[in-house]
Amino acid sequence: MLTTQKHKRRIVHFKRPTKIKKDRPKLILSFEENIGRLKQDYLNLFTKIQLAKDLKFLRRIAINIKHAYYDASQAKHQRRFVSSALNLCHFLSTPLGAPFVTKTTLVNAAFHFSEQDPQHSDLSEILINFAKYGSSYSEQILRVFNLT
Repeated sequence: MLTTQKHKRRIVHFKRPTKIKKDRPKLILSFEENIGRLKQDYLNLFTKIQLAKDLKFLRRIAINIKHAYYDASQAKHQRRFVSSALNLCHFLSTPLGAPFVTKTTLVNAAFHFSEQDPQHSDLSEILINFAKYGSSYSEQILRVFNLT
């Protein structure tokens, strides 16, 4: 005796795993903090010209430039920070024009700072020029660090 059974067909769909974006809030906080630190360093430089030759200050600003450039290049992909990240990347990776005529960029000067004599490094020379003309051009320079 044969019995027939009705087979129900089961259709199984697998849900694609969702990507958890945990790094984005840290990236945003890091970007904002690094811009704030760099802006504060420039404000200190404009008020105290002798900081351009201070070894501790030069090391700190070299590290802050590297971190800010990295975070800005990562933050370009965030809608909120597209324009400010692009402006900061351009400012840090382009040789400066008049009155701060330089042959190298701030990023290159920061990356090569440890290989040079700190008192006569490219970064020190750039910051000396910033300190000289800082009172006249501080608004234009600090405009780069606005997050709007």
